[in-house]
Amino acid sequence: MNSARPFATGIEAGGPNLELWKQTIVAVRPKAMPLRNARFILIVFALSSLAVANSQTTSGKVAQIPKTFKTKLKASKLRVVVPTWIPKGFKLVKSNVVHAKEMFMRDVYLRYEKPGTKSSFFVQFASDGIGDPFFDLPNGDTLEATGIVKGKNPIIGPFDMEYVTKKPYLMWHITWYELKQKGYPKYVLVAGENIPISDGKKIIESLSWLR
Repeated sequence: MNSARPFATGIEAGGPNLELWKQTIVAVRPKAMPLRNARFILIVFALSSLAVANSQTTSGKVAQIPKTFKTKLKASKLRVVVPTWIPKGFKLVKSNVVHAKEMFMRDVYLRYEKPGTKSSFFVQFASDGIGDPFFDLPNGDTLEATGIVKGKNPIIGPFDMEYVTKKPYLMWHITWYELKQKGYPKYVLVAGENIPISDGKKIIESLSWLR
């Protein structure tokens, strides 16, 4: 299980703490600086932070997220990330929310496929009872990774994407990375097959909070 360094945005879940920013700016403002200049700095700081926060959220349009799925997430009090970029031709074929009595047992699963091909990828979320993923074959055997690609996402931080390029197989995945949120779920895993490695990396790098 991987734990990546959290990405600091300066914004809490409930919105920017403008009063705290104001106190900070007043504290560091030189005595000679006019108050109007401090207010201007405060506004610029707030707008910049809001822009960063907005860049890390998405309506789910690109990920083809249906309203019913959002409703289930809200009812289960879950917050997840979804891709803001997917390869051309892929369709969301499964969106599942497992509602359990205990919060840490509530799981989420999204699966995408390209019709007429064997190409697919999925995004899975969990908080407990999870194990490391393997490159499984239909006959029950497993393959060792043949390489690693490094990437970075604003939410999960730096990541290692393992892959297998042993003909006729092309598979990749990231193991469980921590979402660094107070709520649930706690971890995300992304895996795909018969999709170019560069596209897999791009999918993971595009993950943003679903709003």
